[in-house]
Amino acid sequence: MRRPGPLRLALVAPLIVVALVALTAPAGALIGGAEVTPAGGAPALGDLRGLVLSAPVVGVASTPSGAGYWLVASDGGIFSFGDATFRGSTGGMRLNQPIVGMASTPSGAGYWLAGADGGIFTFGDAPFHGSAARARVDPVVAIAASGTGYVLTAADADIATFGTAAIASLGTTCKDQAVVGAAARPGGGEWLASSPVPPASPSADPLAALANESEQLNRVLRLREGCQPTPAVGKGVIGNPLPGARTTTLFGWRIHPIYHRPEFHSGLDLAGPSRILAAAAGTVIEVDVRAGYGLTTVIDHGNGIATLYGHQAATSVVVGQRVARGQAIGTVGSSGYATGPHLHFEVRVHGVPTDPRSWL
Repeated sequence: MRRPGPLRLALVAPLIVVALVALTAPAGALIGGAEVTPAGGAPALGDLRGLVLSAPVVGVASTPSGAGYWLVASDGGIFSFGDATFRGSTGGMRLNQPIVGMASTPSGAGYWLAGADGGIFTFGDAPFHGSAARARVDPVVAIAASGTGYVLTAADADIATFGTAAIASLGTTCKDQAVVGAAARPGGGEWLASSPVPPASPSADPLAALANESEQLNRVLRLREGCQPTPAVGKGVIGNPLPGARTTTLFGWRIHPIYHRPEFHSGLDLAGPSRILAAAAGTVIEVDVRAGYGLTTVIDHGNGIATLYGHQAATSVVVGQRVARGQAIGTVGSSGYATGPHLHFEVRVHGVPTDPRSWL
């Protein structure tokens, strides 16, 4: 039952290893079934090999006895093995967000399913203790049973406890990686598994590819700068990265000069001199070639501020390097989606692009 409001492997001894064949798939695609590989003396109780599913398997939960388990798919479909009993599913419901995991009640006579939006679905003897279904920036990635309640964990390490679950939140943290899974420790506490933020999703649509790159960078910076204060906007906080240049494109909506479609331009385009300067002191956190941005450098300046330098021809810094304000970091080019040599310059606050003119 739905109450108001990417992967948990809740394994207890003996160990069961689950191979998740696919975690994402296009809408309407058919997916091969998940494989379960027993390990550490666990019995072979069955899996979904040979079946064709409409949604990928995203998690597994053991029964309290260790003699059974459930597999859950992203549409909330449930598959029971051993002494695990089917108590219901969301397979026939229209979900706002996909299911990301499940957890068994202490008795094994029920379970909770969690959605990426923090919504909770209860089945069998699983009581509803509340949900985290609200406007979230980072998705919920795991649910873990704790006491007679449950714990929801988001990609930014935000922890929400319900019922008798008693796990202290990490508070606002700065992380280089996103949380991808969590498990409650029976004696108290929780383990969080994290992984680097994956690259931007490719797209045959160039403007969609640009949007994906921007969102991926947003996520990286939001995690990295999560513990930093929100800065006050002020002139002169950021220096001019290309002194003497002329501004060719402003921040905001425009018609893309190559693809002739509306696009939100997340920075300033500057043309003129060739030597690019660091706009403020900071640490280089990215030097990479992106499809849209081309050769890109990103600098974290602290206090929630980061700057991006795109379409470069060359760069003279490396990841992890400390740079001073006004230090040369690269040269203007036309790499990526560009009509000619220029610098695409962005100022981001906790990952969100802001108008550079407010800072220069």
